[in-house]
Amino acid sequence: MDKKFIDIFRNKLESNDVVLEEWFRESVPDSCNIVGYHGTRLFSEELTNLKSNNFKTPNMDFFYQKLKHIENKCYRTYIEKKLKELRYTQSDNKIYLKFEKNDFCDDSLVFLNNWGGETIYNLYDQNGTESIYKKNIGRYLRKRTKPYIVVCRVSYQCYKHNCAYGNCGCFDTKDVDIIDIVEVTDDIMNEFKELDYGE
Repeated sequence: MDKKFIDIFRNKLESNDVVLEEWFRESVPDSCNIVGYHGTRLFSEELTNLKSNNFKTPNMDFFYQKLKHIENKCYRTYIEKKLKELRYTQSDNKIYLKFEKNDFCDDSLVFLNNWGGETIYNLYDQNGTESIYKKNIGRYLRKRTKPYIVVCRVSYQCYKHNCAYGNCGCFDTKDVDIIDIVEVTDDIMNEFKELDYGE
């Protein structure tokens, strides 16, 4: 993330929180926590719940509970029927976090543009090839939800274990603490699009 975005939540960081984008020493002490980011779209009720109760394990029951926020009965029933046909969740009951220089454009933009997480949004968003009905579901959900980046911390040991091969990983909810929840405004999206980290 860029400095302007980090400054939004900087005063909520603890003394042993490490923002990797700003870490220029050789190694991170084992006693530190690593700051990561989770992109999502939320109904206002979901935002309130997340602020009060942290992440819930994203299992099938979790996704069925999410559907209660959809007031349109036809859309809700359609997604519920598709959910029942699934054998597993995309999330594998874990929270996906990105670390370091991530701008939530390109491949990550899907998390901010679509409600429900991969398990649900894959039921109505097929990257432009979906039917008119599914497109309408997507429009309906985008109109009633807002994009957020959930700023999180995980222990350095947990980070090393789950992100051994890159700058992202999936974590048990018990291992993730929420530092802040930042609404992604047009200004923030424009900042992301202008970032250039080079090769």
